[in-house]
Amino acid sequence: MKRNDFPSKAFKTCTMCGEEWTDRDAFLADPAITVTGYSAHFKDLELGLFYFNHETCKTTMALQASLFTDLYDGPVFKERKTGSDEC
Repeated sequence: MKRNDFPSKAFKTCTMCGEEWTDRDAFLADPAITVTGYSAHFKDLELGLFYFNHETCKTTMALQASLFTDLYDGPVFKERKTGSDEC
């Protein structure tokens, strides 16, 4: 039976090697995981993507920003400033 035959209950499964992290804390604490970037979704910030490298198998995974919003306690700006004089 293939590993993808059953849906995983893990927080994240590596798309390359199949390693699973049971929850977000385990994922973020793993020294083989490094954050490499962020891609904004300006109309809905929670749809932005964080990019992580899994150094074990050298792949990059994307996770929606909505999975991490509770970790941020700074300001959230509702008005987009891109293309304006303030940007």
